[in-house]
Amino acid sequence: LSRIESGQLDLRIEPVALAPALDDVLGMISPLAKARALTVQAAPPPPGARVQADALRLRQILTNLLSNAVKYNVEGGRIDITVQAVPGRWRVAVADTGPG
Repeated sequence: LSRIESGQLDLRIEPVALAPALDDVLGMISPLAKARALTVQAAPPPPGARVQADALRLRQILTNLLSNAVKYNVEGGRIDITVQAVPGRWRVAVADTGPG
């Protein structure tokens, strides 16, 4: 965050499709979730859902959210990912059964 604020991190803001970004991250996280017997439910984003973002940073954010949901969850717990349209944007929410 400090590199962004100081202008030392170049961001490439462009339209990014949510579904492929989320699918990529779910593909990486699924083996970790399976090893902890976690159930992962992800409602697919509507077709054509796009956000203005840096694709790499978006995937990093999603990876961080989901890896925390795996790491700090209870054995056999659950992770729910939802994508909702709100005026002018998309809301991606991650909820889990962990203690936090």
